[in-house]
Amino acid sequence: VIDAVPWLEERIRGWEAASPGRRFPDLVVLVTGDGARRAEFERRFAGLPARRVQLRARWLEPEDYPRVVGSADLGLCLHRSSSGLDIPMKVADLFGAGVPVCALDYGACLAERVRHGDNGLLFSTARQLADVLFDLFETYPADQSSLDRLRNGARKSARPTWEEGWVRDAKPVLLPGQPCMAVETNWDLL
Repeated sequence: VIDAVPWLEERIRGWEAASPGRRFPDLVVLVTGDGARRAEFERRFAGLPARRVQLRARWLEPEDYPRVVGSADLGLCLHRSSSGLDIPMKVADLFGAGVPVCALDYGACLAERVRHGDNGLLFSTARQLADVLFDLFETYPADQSSLDRLRNGARKSARPTWEEGWVRDAKPVLLPGQPCMAVETNWDLL
């Protein structure tokens, strides 16, 4: 993200200069969580010459997280799998909320879940990320057809839900003919 912002800002400046009166929308990047490198990331971002890209870093309470994620136009996943075999939970969270994903491409395993052009977009370099963001938001909010197409794909990617998959696939094998209840608990209180 840090390396993509200057490319994106440069492209926006050229686009606006080519047609005076045209204005690219301000993009707000909300970084959730609170890790050891958060302060460094915020410091580096603050040093960028960013006019149209703004950063907000927030810790979200568990009850707020799904509402905030669900309100995004696009999710950004920068996870890089060391094994190349896992899918980031962030992708599952975003698809579960019907939000398309723009993800750092780390191979075939991720491409099974994030299908470029269907439910999200994949990128490998900062320049590609800048181009993807520019292309998606160039006509925003007047024309959101690209985002709408990706959003529809993300909603379809949320199916089947865990519960639907359990009833259809696991329960008949593990508990044939048995009633089953889901119980949510806080194990720390037991």
